[in-house]
Amino acid sequence: MNCVSLESVDLRTVTQIGDGCFGGCENLKSIIGLETSRTYDANVFNDCPNLVISEVGNVGWEMFSMCHSITSVVFKGTELQNGVFMHCLNLESFECQSSFQSIPEKCFYGCIKLITVILPPSVTNIGNYAFFNTSLRNGFTFDSIQKIGDLSFAYTHLQTVTLFEIRYDYYMKYPILMQFKNREYAVYVAPFKCCNDLTKVVFK
Repeated sequence: MNCVSLESVDLRTVTQIGDGCFGGCENLKSIIGLETSRTYDANVFNDCPNLVISEVGNVGWEMFSMCHSITSVVFKGTELQNGVFMHCLNLESFECQSSFQSIPEKCFYGCIKLITVILPPSVTNIGNYAFFNTSLRNGFTFDSIQKIGDLSFAYTHLQTVTLFEIRYDYYMKYPILMQFKNREYAVYVAPFKCCNDLTKVVFK
């Protein structure tokens, strides 16, 4: 942690990495072997502002949070974790090339430049605050989504939303059917709170 001269890490022979192992290494720029399967604890590369990655397999809790040089990620793992890309201020695109079910809590929280997200149809659940304060616009598809959490798309730039039998989970404890009738109502209800660009909500 806080190894100011460390610039590169090779993980190809590593099977597990502990909490905060490389957190705060401000000059860390590259990681070899991220696509290899292993176990990560929390905050492994948290707050490494010069770290650049392009592909990643399995991840840990808040693994790349506050890594401001990450701009685009291809995910090839089987499960995302809470806050894994939280406050990655320059992340613009995320593409998943594997199959999993959930976008967990605060996964992309505060990724203010995130516009493009490509998810597999296997994703059915969006966690609390998952895309809070991102730049998502039209292009995000809700076709296979069944549940969305509290404030999951709040403060985004979505303009139109089409929902298919989606349930809204308040703190993931009390699922109820969402009953948005129009823009005026939707923008004041938690999942789409302060989506001030939202002009149309369609239920199918």
